[in-house]
Amino acid sequence: MLFHISEGQHAAEPKQLKVRWRPKRFHFDVTFHDGRYHLRENGKTDVDQYDWNKLCGLSFHLFTNHHDSFMIGWRYNLDTKRIELNRYQHRNGEVVFDKQPFGTIHPQGGRVRGEARINYDRKQVRVSVFWHQPKNPSAEGHTGLEYRFDTMPKITREINLWFGGNEPAPKTMFFLKETGY
Repeated sequence: MLFHISEGQHAAEPKQLKVRWRPKRFHFDVTFHDGRYHLRENGKTDVDQYDWNKLCGLSFHLFTNHHDSFMIGWRYNLDTKRIELNRYQHRNGEVVFDKQPFGTIHPQGGRVRGEARINYDRKQVRVSVFWHQPKNPSAEGHTGLEYRFDTMPKITREINLWFGGNEPAPKTMFFLKETGY
């Protein structure tokens, strides 16, 4: 399905609310569609360029992503002109990122796909992530990510695409995204 984040907005359209009770797996497949994901406008770079944006994930809280959630984060790197990918988590009100991104892809046609396996007894989520881009096998990679929680309620809500921290999208951005359980 084609999603877009309109200029001046944070949230992606169309809006979707997907709630599940105790899912054991979560699949995702996201393609960066058109390459317009940076915040440099007329030679000026916005400080929010370095914020991590939400690509996909699940929240174990019905009303907020800021407690007990896991995500794949993304941001555009102005120096490399590539999309960086990172683990992104909210745990007990704390935001957790890895210091180094786990992968990079081209902003036009770069693709991230994977599967999360959820273990409620161990209070953990293990995610296998694969990334690649068309016609460039050297840009492929995969990693395993683990997210641990202190509490892990049984209800989940899918986290939608979201741009930025303080600032909204400077231009309209497009993504192809499919998810499932």
